[in-house]
Parts: sequence; structure tokens; C-alpha cells
Amino acid sequence: MSVVLKSGNYLGHTERSVDYNGILITDTLYNNDHEFAPHAHENLYIAYVIEGSYIESTRHETKRCLPGSVVLHRIDEKHSNSSFANKNRILNAEIGQDWFEKYELNSASIEKNISRNNFQIKLIFSKLYSEYLINDNVTALAFETGILEAFNSVLAAGNFISRNKPEWVKKTEEILRFEEPSRLDLTFLANETGVHPAHISRDFRRYFHCTMGEYVRRLKVEKADEYLAAGKYSLAEVSYNCGFADQSHFSRIFKKFKGLTPQQYQDLVLY
Repeated sequence: MSVVLKSGNYLGHTERSVDYNGILITDTLYNNDHEFAPHAHENLYIAYVIEGSYIESTRHETKRCLPGSVVLHRIDEKHSNSSFANKNRILNAEIGQDWFEKYELNSASIEKNISRNNFQIKLIFSKLYSEYLINDNVTALAFETGILEAFNSVLAAGNFISRNKPEWVKKTEEILRFEEPSRLDLTFLANETGVHPAHISRDFRRYFHCTMGEYVRRLKVEKADEYLAAGKYSLAEVSYNCGFADQSHFSRIFKKFKGLTPQQYQDLVLY
């Protein structure tokens, strides 16, 4: 029978713990000697990987969590952790049921969609980590509004990937994610999906919850995030590999979504 950890308890070394209006933030450290058997937590929580990497296994999947990753755990969800890097740091945001009730949120709905498209949540948590570092009299407010925004994104994502999503939407998502941006236009999408351009334009926001331009830019920023976290490429190389017009354009768009310049973001995740 796996252990269920009480609020604020994690299997690493707690560097610091602070309560922001019902959101318990725990800054934890791990090293390559750590390996944790299946366990769970009594509250829903979100782990933001600041430094290092590790492998996490649940009943449904096994994945490596890298710097910048956001890992969401349902209440009592069993998971194990192994293959930690030499030095690891994770920021955990734990939310109790009282907090959900205060804002009349349905935690069950959030849990149901918790592993869905979490790119927007990654952007939110990169900003919240900056707030955590500032830690002034506005930080608690920033965390509450940020977590609310994150959960709203989760619920929206849950609607977006319902089983009733039309085939043309699935195909459009695939094209936007993998096709060379310079080839993308409505005529190309219409030919590939078999749907009239006017129909795509009219219903895109309904399914993606943003404009097509915003969605493509988010995908490019998501790709850039992975390159920056790897620490192997110059900013010019990241800009080119991710399809930005130039480094200035890359920096401007990245900061719009992340709240940080590419260099500031890379400094946070690597050092």
C-alpha cells in the first residue's frame, strides 16, 4: 500500500515553505541518490521543475521531467520518481479543497483534464516562479490570480480536446504543430483538411481559444523553451530553429508569452 503524504510533506529536502492565501508553496531539493517508491499526496498539487531532471512514472505513463516542466498531480494519484540529476530543485504549489470551495471551482473537473495540453500553464508558472523570487507583499495576490488563470486554462483545454472535436480540428492542430510556418495559410489548411477557409476562420477560436496567429506563436515559444532548457544552443540558433524572423522578433514574442526574455529564462532554468 503506497504512502499518502500530508499537506506540505515531500520526499526531498524542504528548503523553504510559504503559504500564499491557501496555496502552499514548497521549495524542495533532490539529488541523484534519491529514488522514491509509489506514493501520493492528499491534495492536488503542481510541481514546477526549476533545475535538474528526473523520471516520473504513474499507472498511465512514464516521462522525463526537464527544467521548465509543469507536472500536475490529481488528489491521491500514485506516482514514483527515479533517475534524478545530480542537483534538482522543484517548486510545488499545493491547493487544498477549501481553496477550491472559496472560489467555487470544481476540483473534480480540473482533475479530469489535468494532463491535457498544459503549455499555457507552463507560461503561467514561469511567471509565478519570478514572483516567488521577488516575494514581496504582492506575491500572494500574484499566486492566487496565477493559479486561477492556470485552472481556467485547464478547464478550457478539457473542453478543447473533447471526443466530439471534429476531424478537421484535429488535422488543423497537427498541421500547425508540425508544418513549416512559412507554408501555412488558409488555402493550404483548406486543401489539407477539406474544409472551406471561411469555416476554419469562423470556428478556429471556438476550439483553440485563441487566434490562429497566437496559437502558432505559442507553439514556436514552446519549441524554443525546449531548446533553451537543453542549454546547447545560442539564442541565434534557437531563433532560427524555431522559425522566428530574427533574434529581435524571437525575444519580443518569447517575452510576451513568458514574461521574460529568452536569456533571462535560460538563466533561471539552467543556473
